[in-house]
Amino acid sequence: MTHPDFVAFYNSIVIAILGQHPGYKRLDGKVTGGSRDSAGQFEYCGKFWTVHMDSHFEPLRIAFDGFQQGKDPFIVKETKKGQSLILAPEYKRIQSTKRKYMYIYTW
Repeated sequence: MTHPDFVAFYNSIVIAILGQHPGYKRLDGKVTGGSRDSAGQFEYCGKFWTVHMDSHFEPLRIAFDGFQQGKDPFIVKETKKGQSLILAPEYKRIQSTKRKYMYIYTW
């Protein structure tokens, strides 16, 4: 299912996973390793973006809070195969780690 925006994705998918597994740090519950499995999709800037299951809750929550404040917390970054979303610097500073930990892509 593709959600109309990030806030709808967060409210539908992220909140549900947190409700079932409040101790998880990542959407998939794992501690290490990558995952190309999809948690879901949302539309942003005219494109459909896929959130990977190895994304951590913290940067997703920070992005959600940004949208709740009426701001856009994302920056589109070019990758070898397409584009990814990263947190804008003012939101990245809020995160407890310098690692990306948010894996959202479009191809």
